[in-house]
Amino acid sequence: MKENILFDVSNIEIQYPFSNESLFYDMNIPIYKNDVVLIVGDSGIGKSTFFYLLKGIIPNYIKANLKGKIIYENENILQKYPETLEKKIGYLGQNPYSQIVCANVIDELVFGMENYLFSRSEINSLSVTYADMFNLIDKLEQKTSYLSGGECQRLNLASILAYLPEIILLDEPTSFLDNQAIDIFYSNIAKLVGKKTILIIEHNIDKVLEFTNKVLYLKYEDANRKNMPNMDILINRKIDELFFGKIKRVVEDANRVDFYHGEEKNRKCVISTSLDFLYKSEKKTKDQKKFLDFNNINNIEINKAKAEVYIEKLSFKYQDSKGPIFNIESFTAKSGQIIGIIGENGSGKSTLLGCISGILKSKDEKRDSIRIFIDRKKVSKFYRYVSVLFQNSESLFFFPSIQEELLSEFKKWKKNIEKQKYYSEFLLYCDEYFFPLKRYLKKSGYSLSEGEKRRLAFMIIKLMEKPIRLYDEPTYAQDKISIDLMEKMLKEEKRLNTLQIIVSHDHDFLYRLADEIYEIKDKKLIKR
Repeated sequence: MKENILFDVSNIEIQYPFSNESLFYDMNIPIYKNDVVLIVGDSGIGKSTFFYLLKGIIPNYIKANLKGKIIYENENILQKYPETLEKKIGYLGQNPYSQIVCANVIDELVFGMENYLFSRSEINSLSVTYADMFNLIDKLEQKTSYLSGGECQRLNLASILAYLPEIILLDEPTSFLDNQAIDIFYSNIAKLVGKKTILIIEHNIDKVLEFTNKVLYLKYEDANRKNMPNMDILINRKIDELFFGKIKRVVEDANRVDFYHGEEKNRKCVISTSLDFLYKSEKKTKDQKKFLDFNNINNIEINKAKAEVYIEKLSFKYQDSKGPIFNIESFTAKSGQIIGIIGENGSGKSTLLGCISGILKSKDEKRDSIRIFIDRKKVSKFYRYVSVLFQNSESLFFFPSIQEELLSEFKKWKKNIEKQKYYSEFLLYCDEYFFPLKRYLKKSGYSLSEGEKRRLAFMIIKLMEKPIRLYDEPTYAQDKISIDLMEKMLKEEKRLNTLQIIVSHDHDFLYRLADEIYEIKDKKLIKR
């Protein structure tokens, strides 16, 4: 059996240049030819980083000091990555927008095949096969910039599978897909079982377990196994092997961290004192911790402007498209409501949010087809009152460090003690449960995992404090714990009278939260 081992992974340590933090993968796992491996674990724990190592992105493109072994054909690929392996691996990253390099859909679809010198007849045949498989036939002449997140995801999947890789790495492959597209995707992946080696990172594991023979569960070294989500599901399913990889993050030299710690005046002050509460807060004992406890926040009242959105006879058409993407007769939303929007990939959900925010304006749009009122006064500059959590979290990052991203919003309340107290409490809760602020303040938002980027962007939207908030797939790349906390924070905003409109393929999430749910279907907005 040993001769069938494709990768033999053992005890990896990663340290990035200019970082005093090391990431340890304490695990020994063989990956055999034609294995189907499901990789699960908390958001931000290091699952995508493991794929970077297998694909050679680390250290070939992202420099890092590496220890440990990933043996492939008797060579440690952490020391020298073989060129022959690069073509054999097809890699789908988490962010569907960042992986597209061509202006047109057809060019993107054939990009991999052309780079690996497929013949013209092979390219033509495989293009038709995979365009049909992922429902892209009618999109081939379109520009990639016009695609929705789900359509980008389908295009990436098609272009990767089209060049026939022997090893397939899928990082959250269904995060932007609607339910029908998810079923089609996994039915096609199931056809590859026994023919390809497939590694999948997925938070929604039910469909994957149907054809998985091996599970790697990554957990922090001090984590309690009983508290892991979906553990019962994993144990009760018939899986050949269940591996536990322990993850440990170690700060080697605390003195190298130039953080401001209250009265330590000799240490370089790189954090504004408006965030120093993060370091002065007392560490809570286990008995004092109450997960998702917003009692302290709820005692503080924040006045919110009354917001109203009215849509009447809204039609939107992209340039060069054959017709309007939707024709909406009427829609109304008011402060204190949570509105859910569902629909198939490409139906126009993100476009609708773009219209409400004022980012998109159609030439065919009727004057005043969207009206926004703040405290009963009609407004024209929507951007002053509307914030958007885009599908691409990086759209909200403007500064070199997370510290500066937060301070750009936090400094607005320099003279408002009540709001300082409220948002200080909010950031403390985020640091405790949602996002490790103290550890990441000096990092760039672009260096985070996709799940961490999502949570940071979610926090930035909160700090913007706009009376109307639009969320496009907020739960993308999140584990159950993070989704639960997002839900709690959205309910808190409802209490504060914020108007929230959420686009999501996570229907269970919407049904738990939303006051009303609308579906874009057959170019119409229908109330469910």
